[in-house]
Amino acid sequence: MADTTAEIEAEPSDRLFDPELWPASPKAYTVIAEVTGQLLSYEKRAGLRRRKRKQDDYGTFHTVATVILCNAIHRYLTEPEGWVSVSLSKERLGRRNRYQPAAMSKILSDLIKRLAAPEMGFLEMQLGHLGYFSDPRLTTIKAGRRLIDLIDEQDLIDGRDFSLGDLEWRRKGEVIILKSSKQGHWDKGELIDYQDDDTTNGYREELHRINDWLAKAKLSFYGLLESGDKVDTKDRHLRRYFCNGSFEQGGRLFAGFWQQLSKPQRSLGLRINGEKVVTLDFGQMAPRTLYGMAGVEQTQEDAYLLPGLEGHRAGVKKVFNAILFADQPLNRLPQGTRALIPRRLGMGDILDLITKVHQPIQSYFFTGIGYQLQFRESEILIDILLTMMERGLVGLPIHDAVVVPRSSAGVVKEIMLDTFRTHVGVDGFVGVED
Repeated sequence: MADTTAEIEAEPSDRLFDPELWPASPKAYTVIAEVTGQLLSYEKRAGLRRRKRKQDDYGTFHTVATVILCNAIHRYLTEPEGWVSVSLSKERLGRRNRYQPAAMSKILSDLIKRLAAPEMGFLEMQLGHLGYFSDPRLTTIKAGRRLIDLIDEQDLIDGRDFSLGDLEWRRKGEVIILKSSKQGHWDKGELIDYQDDDTTNGYREELHRINDWLAKAKLSFYGLLESGDKVDTKDRHLRRYFCNGSFEQGGRLFAGFWQQLSKPQRSLGLRINGEKVVTLDFGQMAPRTLYGMAGVEQTQEDAYLLPGLEGHRAGVKKVFNAILFADQPLNRLPQGTRALIPRRLGMGDILDLITKVHQPIQSYFFTGIGYQLQFRESEILIDILLTMMERGLVGLPIHDAVVVPRSSAGVVKEIMLDTFRTHVGVDGFVGVED
C-alpha cells in the first residue's frame, strides 16, 4: 500500500521528488516526447481511459509525466542505482494551496504506476507502506531499462553523453514558507496557507532578487557528495522558512547545492568565479544579539568560555542554546551534551555558571526566544546578501555564514560586521573557516 500520511520520511540515501525539474535541451525533450507518446498509446491499448482528455487535462498529463521522467533521469545521472522518494498519498496530491506545484496532481500516482508497468518498463518502482510491521517508507522510483536505453540511444545520435546540463529547474513555487508549531519530537510542522501582505510580499521580492543573482553566478564544484552522488551546481534556488506560525520566528534560508557539502568539501571542491573559497561565520551570534537587545556591550571575548570549563566550550554552547529555545527551566542536560561536560557537573551547575557570567541577559533564559533570534539572524544575512549584490560580490549563505571567494573575504567580513552592528547595536564577531 502506498503511504497515506504526511509523517512518513524518505530514507537518507533517497533523493526527494522535485516537482520543478524540467528538460533544458532538445535532447531531453526528445526523450520525454518519446516516452509520453508511448504512455498515451499504452493507456489507449489497455483501455485505461474511458473518455478523451480535455485540453487542460492533457496539459496536466504532459506536465506530470515530464516531471516524473526528469526526476528519474536526474537521479540516474547523479547516482545510477539511486532512488527518488515520492508520496502517493491521496491526502497530499491534488491539494490547492500556495505550496502545491502543478506536478503534484492526483494523476501523479497513476502515471508513475503506468510508467513502471511491465509492458512499459520506463520506471522501476517500490511501493511505500505505512509501517504497521516495519519502518514506514515512501514510494521510490528510478529509471527503468527502457528509459536508460532511450538515453543511450540519444547519446549515440547526439555524439555526447546526456548530462545534468540537459535538465533545469523551473522554479515557480512558493519561496516564503510558513510552518506551524511542532507538536512533539517527530512532528515536522504543517505548512500554513497564509494571506499575503506588505511584509510577505517584501520577503518574497528580496528572495527573488537573491535567487536571480545566484542563478547568474559562476559556480563550480569538483568532487562528489559523501553519498557518492554527483553535485548539480544549477541547484541554487533558495527558500526561506518561518516557523511557529509567525513571520518573526525562524526565517532561515534553505536549499542550494552548497548547503549539502561538508566543510572540507566546500573548502577543497567549491569555486566561485574560478577561485577557491572561505567561509565567513558569525560567532556567538545568539548571545551577542541578546546583549544588543539588552543595550549592553558583551565584555567576554568568547561567550561560551566559562571559568573552569575552558576546555568544554562545545558542551557549554549546546547548553546555552538549549536554554534559549526552552520555554521553561531544564532539569537535565540537553541530549548529546553529557559527554561534553565534566561528569561532576549537572544542568544546575552549568546554568549557575552561565547566569553568573551573563547576568545582563539572564532575563531572556527559558523564554523560548531562540526562534526570534533566528529571525534576527536571517534578516542580517538577507541584508548582507543584498549589499554584496549591489557591490558586485558573490556569496553563498549557510544560515549564519557566507561562503565567498578568498579574494573578497576582507571586504565581505567588513560588510558582515557593519550589518550586524546596524541591526543589533553592538559589535559582532566573524571567524574565517579556511
